[in-house]
Amino acid sequence: FDIGIVLAKGTIISLITAFFLMPSLIYMFDSLIKKTTHKNLIKESKWIPKLLYKTRFVIPIIALGLIVSSYFIQRNNDFGYSEYNFINESKSISESKTKINDAFGNRNLFSIIIPKDIIKEQQLIQNIQTLVTTEQVPLQSITSATIFYTKFDETTFVNFLTSYGISTEQTNQIMIIFQLMESQFSQTEFSIMDMMAFISQTSALSEAEKMQFAPFFAQFNQVLSSLSSDNYHRLILSVDLDIESKKTFGFVEKLYNSIKQTFPDDSYLLGESVAIYDIKEVVYTDYQKTSVLVIILIALAILFSFKSISIPIILVLLIQGSTWINMSVPSLLNQNLLFIGYVIVSCIMMGATIDYAILYANCYVNNRKERIPKEAMAHAFEETKYTVLTSGTILVVAGYALSFISTIPSIAIFGDLIGRGGLISILLVLFVLPQVMLIADKWIIKKVKAIE
Repeated sequence: FDIGIVLAKGTIISLITAFFLMPSLIYMFDSLIKKTTHKNLIKESKWIPKLLYKTRFVIPIIALGLIVSSYFIQRNNDFGYSEYNFINESKSISESKTKINDAFGNRNLFSIIIPKDIIKEQQLIQNIQTLVTTEQVPLQSITSATIFYTKFDETTFVNFLTSYGISTEQTNQIMIIFQLMESQFSQTEFSIMDMMAFISQTSALSEAEKMQFAPFFAQFNQVLSSLSSDNYHRLILSVDLDIESKKTFGFVEKLYNSIKQTFPDDSYLLGESVAIYDIKEVVYTDYQKTSVLVIILIALAILFSFKSISIPIILVLLIQGSTWINMSVPSLLNQNLLFIGYVIVSCIMMGATIDYAILYANCYVNNRKERIPKEAMAHAFEETKYTVLTSGTILVVAGYALSFISTIPSIAIFGDLIGRGGLISILLVLFVLPQVMLIADKWIIKKVKAIE
């Protein structure tokens, strides 16, 4: 949303500057502009229009085949949806991350919020343990409120206390209580809640002895309060998985389904990977809807401007074709792209290509009022090539400059996309669009009083 607002605001400011400020500046510096005028660096090239006319039935077919194949190729692109790629590609950050993982392990945390139901919660924990085994995901820990209600024997309880960082001295004191309960109740298994209730209620311990267990109570009460509220319990799942990867997204989807099977209503799955997964699902759908809407609006604008159905179809196909060709290259090179970068580059290419295409189409239609198709095509080519090459070259240089300067590959790829996209737009507008306009001339010029 923010990027959309910035792009729209930038366009509005550019229009205001171009229409209201630039004419005044040109008028003010008119004499200086005349004094510094130089010869055209781009010479007139009569052979190019002739070549375009001769190959008018060949190049468009090749271009159409390239556009169609690119559409299917670019659909195989792999996208990133977070800053995870930057972390991996930045040397200093990556080294720090590696040191942390070596010391503490690669911890990917998930928080699961469910209604209070101990039986179902235990069932969900079993399902999660089965899932991580099936998916071959290294399980680090599952922390839940059920641990306070789970029955332990002496051995498992000692192991549990050790895993929670309880000191040996405290563990020995707690186990004395455990043994006291065994003799008093003739049982061998007790839960933490059983022990806490026994310590607070028994007359076998003095108040001073009970106070010795205050740190134990405080530690576990703190954990319990973070896992339980009046109506909900929280499970904290820790696994050894990357924050963002295909395997992670697959695990998130199956984990979500497993939770919904046990708790169909009023359950929630949270975590960094879950947030990125949600972004992936929502952003892609939003972008597809936005693209369709933008294409329709562009087609309507061109339709009302040129009063021709053929021109909007040709120009929209050209816009989309330039984007598909550009985005097919990362797929062929097996490059990962940040989705937000893909969106921005698509917007830039769409704006640039449609500008160039409308410029040529307008020149062609105007020339057809006085010239035959072949001559109109040649004149429109000469009239627009200076603007298209100047503007397009700036885009190409800016893009590749970003690519060469950036030391982070994910950013450098944006530069490649912008630079290559500008080049593709120039080639399609100057060397494919003129031929397509020639072929579709009789449909384009229906309402224009043109020379036949």
